Amino acid sequence: MTASEPPVTAAPGHDRLSTAQLEHLAFLARLELKPHEEEAIREELNGLLGYFQQLQAVDTEGVDPLQRPLPLSGQLRADIAGEPLPQAEVLALAPAAAGGFVRLPRTLDTD
Repeated sequence: MTASEPPVTAAPGHDRLSTAQLEHLAFLARLELKPHEEEAIREELNGLLGYFQQLQAVDTEGVDPLQRPLPLSGQLRADIAGEPLPQAEVLALAPAAAGGFVRLPRTLDTD
């Protein structure tokens, strides 16, 4: 929506949020609405309902469901076991080694 477009609202008298419905939503969302905030929030939510009404009015007969608009990328390769690296090569790549093991900085306190 651009600044020049009027906000979409539900048709008058149809699918408008009542005070009771707004209070129930506020309760479910654990919101404490002040009386002066209620009308602004109600209008904003009614605007969102208007957008959903527009979407529901679109004729989708004969349109196949779509899971993704773009093909998947970054698919994982098959998990096939390969040859392990030789120990000497792993130790040569490690930042530190001792006794045939890779030595890492301490990450847990033992105190």
